[in-house]
Amino acid sequence: DVIDRTNPISGALLEPIETISFGGYPHKHDYADVTQDKFDGCITNVTIMAEPIDLHSNIREFDVIPGCPAKFASMVSFAKNTQGYVGWDRLPINNDFTVSLKFKTREKDGLIFYVTDAEQDNGISLALRNGNLVVISQGIELVSKDTFNDSVWHVVSVIHNDKTLRMDFDDYGFVDTDTPASALYVLYASMYVGGLPRRVQAKEGVVGSAKTLHG
Repeated sequence: DVIDRTNPISGALLEPIETISFGGYPHKHDYADVTQDKFDGCITNVTIMAEPIDLHSNIREFDVIPGCPAKFASMVSFAKNTQGYVGWDRLPINNDFTVSLKFKTREKDGLIFYVTDAEQDNGISLALRNGNLVVISQGIELVSKDTFNDSVWHVVSVIHNDKTLRMDFDDYGFVDTDTPASALYVLYASMYVGGLPRRVQAKEGVVGSAKTLHG
């Protein structure tokens, strides 16, 4: 049990509060004394007026990972005219793929991540094309209407499961399919961020920075 050590509240009554935000606030708020920066870390054991709060029972969440996973390589940067990338091997994908990351760049074209099997017959990718975010998975393509090559940090999440193929960006928009995409099963997948090794043929890597990768 969590001990409530908050001081008693006195003074005028507060107006009823419709929503409470944890970890950040959608868009920007109007309170000059309250930071606009998003929280980076883990939150648990929340109580309000001695009542425990289940953070999973919410009306909306964005860029949130269940539990408190460890972070590795919190940020990597990629220079122009160099073939840089970060890669992982032997990742199992059982038609339940989720990746969330932050990136910023001024380039309008470039590969952000690419996941594939050894034969490159099955996979999923996220890239910039003319500044738009583009997800391609099992022959299905999702394209954002907005552009993101403005040298500002953006958050993007990609989901492929048995219900949908979906891309969420920042805290305001998403693109998804009306029907489930073809199943994505890869026993031993390879994942590349920011570019590709020479032996893997695909598009040019992104020039910019990426951080806070969760999967």
